[in-house]
Amino acid sequence: MKRDKDWHKLEDYIANKLKEIDLHARPSKGSGNKGEKPDIKTDCGLAIECKQKCIKHVSINTEIWKKLLSEIPLHVKRIPVLALENKDRKRWIALDLDDFLDLYIEFYKLKYGERNV
Repeated sequence: MKRDKDWHKLEDYIANKLKEIDLHARPSKGSGNKGEKPDIKTDCGLAIECKQKCIKHVSINTEIWKKLLSEIPLHVKRIPVLALENKDRKRWIALDLDDFLDLYIEFYKLKYGERNV
């Protein structure tokens, strides 16, 4: 299947970038048409939904966020991530504040130790 549509490009970019830590990262089969959920299939603990907009401004749709949360099985620890891209190909991610802070604290401790904590 050829994946050259604009809405595939963000999924492909993220999956390829994550291959550095997750060799199984890939765009989900049937993404956008009731296939696997969410848009990026990973083994590294992320649940990534991708949204591209053909406008300059992007925002977080709370219904899309709720849907992403509902697609994560309760027995599975995954961090929900919403990847956004505007018409200028500027890219951002949105995640829960506590998830971000937990991730950053863990990163900081791994990089610098707990000397400043």
